[in-house]
Amino acid sequence: MRLAMVWVLVLSFSLNLMAQEYEIRFVRPVKAGDKCREISTGSSSQQSTVFSGDQIIKSALVQTTIEMDAETTILEIDKEGHSVKESLLVNSCVIKSEGKDNAAIEKGTVIIVLVKDGKVVFEIDGKAVDESLSLTLALVENLYTGGVSDDDIFGSSEKKKIGDSWKLNTEKVPADMARHGISIEAKNIDGSVKLEKLEKSGDMDCLFITAEMTFKDIIPKLPAGLTVESSAMMNSFSALFPIDTSIPKLDQTLEFKMQMTMTGRPNPDAPAVRIISTNERKSSHKVILVK
Repeated sequence: MRLAMVWVLVLSFSLNLMAQEYEIRFVRPVKAGDKCREISTGSSSQQSTVFSGDQIIKSALVQTTIEMDAETTILEIDKEGHSVKESLLVNSCVIKSEGKDNAAIEKGTVIIVLVKDGKVVFEIDGKAVDESLSLTLALVENLYTGGVSDDDIFGSSEKKKIGDSWKLNTEKVPADMARHGISIEAKNIDGSVKLEKLEKSGDMDCLFITAEMTFKDIIPKLPAGLTVESSAMMNSFSALFPIDTSIPKLDQTLEFKMQMTMTGRPNPDAPAVRIISTNERKSSHKVILVK
């Protein structure tokens, strides 16, 4: 009887948790001076194959990984409370390209990350880093550059219960992607968000949220002579958000995949070609708050 009563109490407690409603907020307030430690990993794989008829005339694969542990300080925020300038004090950073270690960033290096002219820029010793390093750092560090926010797309004005899922708000996405020279119609964007479960992080109660977003018929800016034959893209993420909406998200994983087929004559004096391009990116972030 006592055991049965225990199970009844456990079941009742679980049902109460599932029935409870929670505020959904992806964008959390920050202020200049806030500090945290970020432990991040990122990887990128880009494969491009060029065909002339049925013959492969060129193929290239570029793979890059980065593992970074850094102390982050927010230096500036915009009027909406988004961080637009941060300082990263590197504890460790290992970058590998084509399977080889590149001693790019030493312990103690200070990296400034800021938004300039609508783009994220990385600076060391007052100078912008080269394009290759910038692309690698962007795998693990990013800032809000304007346009729609995560709440605009993934958020909800209604509170949600554990197990609830909801559709993305895709109407604002085409205009935002147009800022980056990419054309797509809202009808070709789909996805959903789900409040999976409650999870502990230290002594904090958190919401574990997942989301998926798919795109088809994407048309980016291309070199003259090329047109898009087919294209598809998928984004997915999972993240841990404290129930207290004044506290930033803690853990996060992101995954991005895109495949595009292009045809045409990039060189008008050469035969027509068909190019198949595949791009995959993954990243994970663990945030340790500093009081």
